[in-house]
Amino acid sequence: MQGDNVVVQAIIHEGRVARIATLSQQAHPSITPIYFAAVRGQIWLGTSDWTLAVRQVRADPRVSVLIAPELRPHDSRIVRVSGQASARTDAQAQMLYVLHVALRYSLNPGQLRNTLAHAHLIRLRRHYHQQSAAKGSMCIIAVVPERFELLP
Repeated sequence: MQGDNVVVQAIIHEGRVARIATLSQQAHPSITPIYFAAVRGQIWLGTSDWTLAVRQVRADPRVSVLIAPELRPHDSRIVRVSGQASARTDAQAQMLYVLHVALRYSLNPGQLRNTLAHAHLIRLRRHYHQQSAAKGSMCIIAVVPERFELLP
């Protein structure tokens, strides 16, 4: 199956949280849920450089990413994207990722309504981001897809 398949693209577009599977040095899988964006034919996942996912990608770039169409809860199909990942900390990647994520998650009418409805959580969200920044820098896990699978 190709990444330009209409169903695959729809699921990637409708997914909100990707789950990235990385491998430890002993080849044990770890799964981490992360916000993501499709950027230039790749799947980019935003995290911090100190996380387990980043450390494992740096040690072994083989990954799988699972994406479900969360906007349609009765649709059980999942897209699995398998490929090679790299950890990017360059400013250009960070700016491009932030732009894509803002458009995807924040700058749409539904999310703006949700943000206003949960304004009391903004301070907590800011505290979380400050704690994360104190531990390390922003990092993008860039996945270059090698294979797309549509799982039932």
